[in-house]
Amino acid sequence: MCILGTSLIDNAPQLEAVIVIESTTHSIWKPVIGPPETLSCPSYGGQVMVISPTAANRPSDQSHDVSCASPGTIQSADSEPWSRTVSQNHQSRVREPSALAVPQNRPVHNSCESLMSRINFIDADIKLGCTPSACNSYTLRFGDEKNAQNPGTDMSLYVPKPGEPPPAAGSATGNPRNKVALKPGRSLMDWIRLGNSGQDLTGVKGQRLQVTMDELNKHNKETDAWMAVRGYVYNVTPYMEYHPGGIPELLRGIGQDATEMFDEAHKWVNFQSMLSCCMVGRLVKNPVNDRLKQLRKGSTTSLGRLSLPAPSGQPKPKYDWLQTDDSITVIMYTKCPEFREEDLIIDTPEDNELKITACINDYTYCIHLELYKEFTDNYEVKIRSETGKTEVTCSKCTSGINWPSLGTPRGRHDTWSKTSELDTEYRPCQLTSVDQVNHDTNLYKVTLPSGSRMVVPIGYHVRLKAQIEGMEIVRCYTVVPPGIGGDLKDPSHHGRHIYFLIKIYQDGAMTQYVNSLNIGDHIDVSNPDGSFKVTSIIPCTHVTLCAAGTGFTPMVGLLQYMLYDRPDHDRKVCLLFYNKTEKDIVWREKLDELETNFPNFTCHHILSQADDDDDEWHGLRGRINKSHLDEIVPHPDNTNNVFICLCGPTSFTKEGIRLAEEVGYTENMIHAFLG
Repeated sequence: MCILGTSLIDNAPQLEAVIVIESTTHSIWKPVIGPPETLSCPSYGGQVMVISPTAANRPSDQSHDVSCASPGTIQSADSEPWSRTVSQNHQSRVREPSALAVPQNRPVHNSCESLMSRINFIDADIKLGCTPSACNSYTLRFGDEKNAQNPGTDMSLYVPKPGEPPPAAGSATGNPRNKVALKPGRSLMDWIRLGNSGQDLTGVKGQRLQVTMDELNKHNKETDAWMAVRGYVYNVTPYMEYHPGGIPELLRGIGQDATEMFDEAHKWVNFQSMLSCCMVGRLVKNPVNDRLKQLRKGSTTSLGRLSLPAPSGQPKPKYDWLQTDDSITVIMYTKCPEFREEDLIIDTPEDNELKITACINDYTYCIHLELYKEFTDNYEVKIRSETGKTEVTCSKCTSGINWPSLGTPRGRHDTWSKTSELDTEYRPCQLTSVDQVNHDTNLYKVTLPSGSRMVVPIGYHVRLKAQIEGMEIVRCYTVVPPGIGGDLKDPSHHGRHIYFLIKIYQDGAMTQYVNSLNIGDHIDVSNPDGSFKVTSIIPCTHVTLCAAGTGFTPMVGLLQYMLYDRPDHDRKVCLLFYNKTEKDIVWREKLDELETNFPNFTCHHILSQADDDDDEWHGLRGRINKSHLDEIVPHPDNTNNVFICLCGPTSFTKEGIRLAEEVGYTENMIHAFLG
């Protein structure tokens, strides 16, 4: 029952509801106080408690000034007694905290002042912004004890905990699952058109200013919002209504250098391209003051940019090589028995260069060399599952020549880095086929460059990057197998091809671009990203897949894996497939065929826009609800080992998580492919 390492609330009143502040920049907090924890209380009484750092600097009439009187206590600067009772059903939104606390006898960063931040209460929700001196971002979670422990409820504003990858902006499947419903005329294509219209969006008549931190801090209102990212300052005021995450999310970074906050969730986005039409100028910092601030905070901020040590028990890999008259073999000792071919990427980025990337847990090991002599890209890969030892053998173009060395190091050769801190890498891939699946969805096949090999793990996505009307656009798409069946002999099994199921949206910038490509055209494809562990379903007796629309894409690979690649006839597999109408159902004939051929597989189609008087539709109707889970999905008990996967629009996925928890599923029984 502690947060930030304090037992301050042990003697606090019993709580009816809990508000918890979690840090999303644990690189700052973790060296001092450990990762943030969600507060839980065994019973509730009549008050709400907020656990937070101290707050200061009233930014608006909707914020409160507070100051740290002493470690462990906080007073209102206005000496206001803050209290509020929340109704039992927790439908009341809290507009002011009833109590504030900081670690007792545990000053963080050596002073209360360095913890200063400001709490903004925007509309009916709660939001915590940050002053430049705090350089942290937080989220609030409130509700009953169950909700405080489990993210994804309606009363939560969820931010990944340390160690979890941030959700990708856009969609894991290509469906624009915006966190908020944007107004008509506020799509990405509308923003691109506005940026190209010639209208002054900078607010400074197109000048390029040298912006100090003091000047940046002044522009901290929704109607006058500047933000600094990676050394440049942007006027994001005109972009507010176009932001797919909603205005409140964007407000978190205004009036400050938001680089660290931005990189937590959107490091792969080319912000400079997206907002070039809003650029005000460069951010000018005082190097002396910046250095003093860093010294006061210790080295925690700078540590976040260094190559961190390997995880406990996972040493840095090593490599060696050997040769014959006809070939050379690079041997990588991953020291990871779970290492698979999906964890290995091979590229030849330049002539005579060989780049081998190994993804091990949250870290990446890279071998990058310009080889001593020319070699062919028809290499052979062997992985020893018991040790993770990996061999990549290439043929020499000229046999009989002894190489005195393997070659010359390039780029990040022999580095062992935290994957989340690396820049996104792309390779140009060629569109080689397009097959229509239904009225608005196509199956696209792209071929990797000669010499590249990349097997994308099940449920993972890659990023597609394109220049669209002068703006760099990046979107995430889940990779799928070319179909579902036991006779798939496609070379994609060797990592040479990648397939996507993409729904074409009328106002979708990237989907319209992809749909305009001709066979032979190129598009940039990134390394895979994701967190799903397919091994988590191996011991399960019942696996349920809940998909809405193009949320079906990660389920394709799972069905192929469970029914064909790793079949277990005792495992029950159930797909709940939600669509608007019958014509929207992807691969319906194939799903019907699977039901016929596999007695352990069932598929339920649910339509949200089926007419009540439609006599031809005999399936379920409506949106995901508890009755569906009660009637179809097996509940956890002592006799079965259950698992549920969900993917679809954000609202669908969050509701699915809530319902699964309501019927007894715990966190380790649920995986949500969040977009």
